[in-house]
Amino acid sequence: MKTENRFYRTGQRFVLRRAVLVVALVTMFATPAAGQGDGDVYVVGEQDVISISVWGQEALSVSVPVRPDGRISMPLVGEIVAAGRSPEQIRRTIEEILPQYFTTRQTVSVIVTEINSKKIYLLGEVQTPGVYDLRSSLSMLQTLAMAGGLTEFADRNGITVIRKRADGGEERIPFDYKKAVAGKGGGDLMLESGDIVVVP
Repeated sequence: MKTENRFYRTGQRFVLRRAVLVVALVTMFATPAAGQGDGDVYVVGEQDVISISVWGQEALSVSVPVRPDGRISMPLVGEIVAAGRSPEQIRRTIEEILPQYFTTRQTVSVIVTEINSKKIYLLGEVQTPGVYDLRSSLSMLQTLAMAGGLTEFADRNGITVIRKRADGGEERIPFDYKKAVAGKGGGDLMLESGDIVVVP
């Protein structure tokens, strides 16, 4: 009888731990990620698709991809640099050029309709390694979940993020998987476009 009670209590503890882990993950995924506030400004990149509308000028309203050289083309305006700039900056540039062809001020709107330039790279012992689009702010745990989780051979203590620095060098950031799963402050890591996640 005592043996059965011991097994029962052990089973309860196991179920409780699993439940706590699930609740922690659900809470993290349901909480808006850092950097998704209203003040954020999206920076256009190569392969993004931009919709440009000129009020009352249907011939000038186009949807164009950002070329590998970072430029876009549209009627009258010609070629302008789009990569590395916000939609608002692109809009202002177009509005500054159009008065050369019109006597009245034209109203322009610029919207990013497809985000294809932000990517992260997941390598190693995950269920589905590969290239993932970074369409919104993602944490490391969210990314691992998208990839189906770690394999049974994964080294949870050796996960590393390789990140490009502004000076062209590389920074290697160790990721504490156990701390992140436990929900301890600062345990999870927000990923950036171009990050390479290596799971040995």
